[in-house]
Amino acid sequence: MARHADTQALIRTLLAEDFLTLQVEHAHVDEHPGPARDCRLSLTLRPPVHGDAPLVVQGHGVGFVDATYRALVDHFADEFRSLTALVFTGFLVRAKMETGTRSPGLDAEVEVTVQVRTRHGRDFWFSATDRSTLNAGISAVVQVVEHFVNAERAYLLLHKALADATRRDRGDLVDAFRSQMAQLVTCGQYEGLARRARGG
Repeated sequence: MARHADTQALIRTLLAEDFLTLQVEHAHVDEHPGPARDCRLSLTLRPPVHGDAPLVVQGHGVGFVDATYRALVDHFADEFRSLTALVFTGFLVRAKMETGTRSPGLDAEVEVTVQVRTRHGRDFWFSATDRSTLNAGISAVVQVVEHFVNAERAYLLLHKALADATRRDRGDLVDAFRSQMAQLVTCGQYEGLARRARGG
């Protein structure tokens, strides 16, 4: 198992200012407990480009974690197919009761950690801390989507750079780009990216 930090540094270096940050500005949850277990959720995300309109995504599921992921996948998966191959394999909640500031301690921070597995069998952990369990859970799931969207974008960038280096007969760059692509390939399902890199 590995936290995502081992590939995150490479992704941030490759994308630089083009790294896509997903930050929740507002969440609205409408949940109905009972046998039906229906939860409907709307997330407003800060626009990646200053001045653009906020991005609003909506989804539903058996709970707010399920609804959050479905909302984000419904929006991003057409372009970033690796999201559809992820499987959630762990969900941990840890209360940090020592951080409570007033009685009875229910304002304490809570850490939510989710584990996801790629189609290559590699596990990644993502954690978020908040004084709201809801916000921490949503933030952890948003981290998952942010990471794998950016990993796919970085892989596509490397694929184009590799093609250019090959045309210019730059063996040194070809080896470097292939090594970086091998590091990213465990993050997702990238079989169709060659066509996208060629503009097909």
